[in-house]
Amino acid sequence: MGSCFAREIKRRLLQRGFTYITEETHHPAAVHASAAWERVYNTFCMRQIFEYTFESWTPAQRWWQAPQSGKIQDPYRHVILYDGLAEAEADFARHRVCSRRACRRLSF
Repeated sequence: MGSCFAREIKRRLLQRGFTYITEETHHPAAVHASAAWERVYNTFCMRQIFEYTFESWTPAQRWWQAPQSGKIQDPYRHVILYDGLAEAEADFARHRVCSRRACRRLSF
């Protein structure tokens, strides 16, 4: 999980042939980390990720909808836009599975 710094570490490790846990490699939001968590700047963001990954997570505001385009945006992963709510829900369900897989592989 991380920000631009984490993205650069990931890129360098992979360039040099080191093992790096990757899930959702097709997803643009996965460029910063092992899964499509988007940028993670603080422990509060990490807590949200752990909550939706391992617990039943139902925030009061789940999706944003752009007033003119009608695009659906994930308020917790800002760069991710969807054409409709069904697409957003399906992608987030897949993301939760990938997030769980990545976190479980991080065991020390």
